[in-house]
Amino acid sequence: RHHINNTLGLRMNLLYGSIKGNDKNYDSLKSRGASFTTSLVEATVVAEYEFLGNNRYSADGKFTKIWSPYVFLGGGLNFASPDVNWGNVPPTNPGRIIDQAGDYPSKHWSFPVGGGLK
Repeated sequence: RHHINNTLGLRMNLLYGSIKGNDKNYDSLKSRGASFTTSLVEATVVAEYEFLGNNRYSADGKFTKIWSPYVFLGGGLNFASPDVNWGNVPPTNPGRIIDQAGDYPSKHWSFPVGGGLK
């Protein structure tokens, strides 16, 4: 985190994780037997504004414990490329044909926004 002043800061985030889904978890889809798994990577730059940040330090520069609300807003990219196991879905299934023919991007914009209390 880079503090621009007592109330405004910038930070960069790099997140990594994975998700998966499986039809066996849904009674209505069990017979289809499809599943997927993918890794997720997200890189963002976020600006953070702390409303009472000027009260966090005394006039002589000493840190003071206080509760202070803050908000953040940013932008970035995330990357995912799912690996699909079609299970019992036949290659001639119209839904499978459409999904396999689709040009799905592996990069997506992300816009983190939120707030909290420090």
